[in-house]
Amino acid sequence: MLVLLSTINSVPLGIAHIAIFGAGSIAGMAAMSTLIGLPLAKTKTALSACR
Repeated sequence: MLVLLSTINSVPLGIAHIAIFGAGSIAGMAAMSTLIGLPLAKTKTALSACR
C-alpha cells in the first residue's frame, strides 16, 4: 500500500485509496469471520437438538 501511495501525486486520490483499502479490509475480515462462524453456529444448533 505504501509503495503505491508514493506514486500517487494527488492528495485526494491518496486519501481515496486509503479509504477504499480500509473498507475492503474491513469487508474481507467480516466475510472471513462469517465463514468461520457459520459452521460453529450450525454445530451448536445440531448439538442442542440432540439433547
